Amino acid sequence: MKEIKRTQRPHACSQCDAAFGEASKLTRHVRTVHEKRRDHACPQCDAAFGQAGSLRTHVRTVHEQRRDHACPHCDYAGHTASYLRTHVRTVHEKRRDHACPQCDAAFGQAGDLRTHVHTVHEKRKDHACPQCDAAFGKASNLRAHVRTVHKQREEEEEDTS
Repeated sequence: MKEIKRTQRPHACSQCDAAFGEASKLTRHVRTVHEKRRDHACPQCDAAFGQAGSLRTHVRTVHEQRRDHACPHCDYAGHTASYLRTHVRTVHEKRRDHACPQCDAAFGQAGDLRTHVHTVHEKRKDHACPQCDAAFGKASNLRAHVRTVHKQREEEEEDTS
């Protein structure tokens, strides 16, 4: 299989396993992935991207808040066709293609599997609260903590002043 991929994609990256059918795509890959160049800056915020298409997607989804990709099964509308495909696959088809190698858990998205392995099996807590000593395995848990604990403390301090 790798041999077929190499013949169809003769432009191989010298730094990783990526291969491309066109030399220009290899050049773009090296610039954005390995050199981490971000030559396409957003005119509305501090974000910068390696590819012009990524900048266009950012402006459309973040600043214009467009959700042009409607689900045929429910009211969901995604920012991109990729988000819609993921939604349909995980919500409506209930696919869980990413199985944990250490337990029976399975996930619809690779990122959810990575988070599971880091937080459950490796017991990592990479998201530290900037206001106290609490730390969390998931960024969403940190956000909930800050919103509930520290917002509540601010309100209590305001009440006593």
